[in-house]
Amino acid sequence: MSQFPASIAVAFPSRAKILSALETLAIGTAGGLLFLWANLPGGLISGAMVAVGIAALAGRPLAVPAHITQTVLVLLGISLGSLASRQLIQHISAYPLTIGLLAVAPFCSSFG
Repeated sequence: MSQFPASIAVAFPSRAKILSALETLAIGTAGGLLFLWANLPGGLISGAMVAVGIAALAGRPLAVPAHITQTVLVLLGISLGSLASRQLIQHISAYPLTIGLLAVAPFCSSFG
């Protein structure tokens, strides 16, 4: 006898949601690569944000599934945390404006 109930329902996203997510990822990738090609600071991240922001303001219905968003945020947190070192902490006072802007940037990005 099976341990699982016979009627387990799996909800798959609709075709529209899948296409919206793929469009969002494609626009973000294109914007990131454009900014990277132009050698702009933080090209991949800022280019993707700008491109998706412009597309959203133009009326495109863009979305990314929550589990992809959470995974990317965890990976970004891990990559930023891995940059912390003893030398960075010792020299942090040499760049107060930069550190201040870095502290404010995630807040502005979240609500932007």
